[in-house]
Amino acid sequence: MLLFFANNLFSQPVINERYIINDTELSIFGSVIATDSCYYATGIFTSSYEYPDTKSMLIRFNLDGTIHSVHPFESDTIGIDLWQKNNLLQTSDGNFVQIGYGYPEMSGNTHYFLRFKPNGDTIATNIIDDFWLEDKHPSKPTGLIETYNGFRTALNFQRRDDYRVGIAYTVLDSLGNIIHRNDIYTEEASYARLRLSSLLQYESNKLIIGTNILNTSGDNVDVRMHTKLIIIDTLGNLLDEHIYWDDRLSYTCNGLTKTIDGGLLYCGINGVYNEEYYSLDFKGRIVKLNSDFEVEWEINLGHYTGESVVGLNEIKQLNDYEFVVVGYDIEDADSSFNRYGKLVKFNLAGEVLWERKYLKVPLFEGEYNYPDHFLYDVDITTDSGFVMVGQ
Repeated sequence: MLLFFANNLFSQPVINERYIINDTELSIFGSVIATDSCYYATGIFTSSYEYPDTKSMLIRFNLDGTIHSVHPFESDTIGIDLWQKNNLLQTSDGNFVQIGYGYPEMSGNTHYFLRFKPNGDTIATNIIDDFWLEDKHPSKPTGLIETYNGFRTALNFQRRDDYRVGIAYTVLDSLGNIIHRNDIYTEEASYARLRLSSLLQYESNKLIIGTNILNTSGDNVDVRMHTKLIIIDTLGNLLDEHIYWDDRLSYTCNGLTKTIDGGLLYCGINGVYNEEYYSLDFKGRIVKLNSDFEVEWEINLGHYTGESVVGLNEIKQLNDYEFVVVGYDIEDADSSFNRYGKLVKFNLAGEVLWERKYLKVPLFEGEYNYPDHFLYDVDITTDSGFVMVGQ
């Protein structure tokens, strides 16, 4: 488990790390929120995730990086997983809400709603069990938006009869009960999977779901993945959609962010088909769309690699014209050495202003057990630095 605290915007940051919470179980951070007095992070600690003994946690860090408190969330009937998507939301009353995965002992995955106070005391819990997820590939719950009387979110699910993967746009009350649901599937005949990545409140009566449609049948040469933006009203009714066919292997649409000019930013990975090795290679990227949802520019970061250790996970807006993106990459695409976390600052014109790489454990000479450094979420600290979490 890693916590990085960067306190200098203009040079390679000083890092204050807290990476061991307990030394007997697997522990991973997925979300972080910075306040004036502390940092809150959520994640899991477990013998092995996706098992019924999975426990989640709220950890409060002091501003100097020391641990103030650790509060577990656990159940004797279901494993609780708040790591898999960075959707921790601080509500207008100063409390928190998050939707994660649940792992019942005798069935597949479900979703778990948890609302709690800053000290970890539970306000409401709710198992949202009308979502069948036998396939492990659908992405995780995402995009919590607070309303005057509850929340809006989007959840991946899978139909039992034909295994088709769709998205449920879901309106919840303050206790996590479903008060409205609208299911969305792909209309493209050969694309049976709709991979959920982002949910954005674009206007007061308009939301945008960032997804990717997947055709994974056949060999690698036939695989296709394309970004699809689904524009809906507040009840989930379809208003418009945009599919970006030019990107053959656009695998994620993370961090969907509205810009001052009415356009959009998103991040993730994009790929190519490697004819020499008959494989798929990916690298990180950031995409800017204009107000007509046309691609304005694209930033490609890192190296193409067949390893699953590249990706950009979240965009954080610094001001009207500057942003940071957090994720992970590899130093050398040929050797796969030095798998590092990364933070990149860029502007609205598509210029990379700086890039930082974070490597706690290097690959020592003669070793083959490559260390991985993944960063999943980032927030801005009171001294205009950054706090990041991952594993």
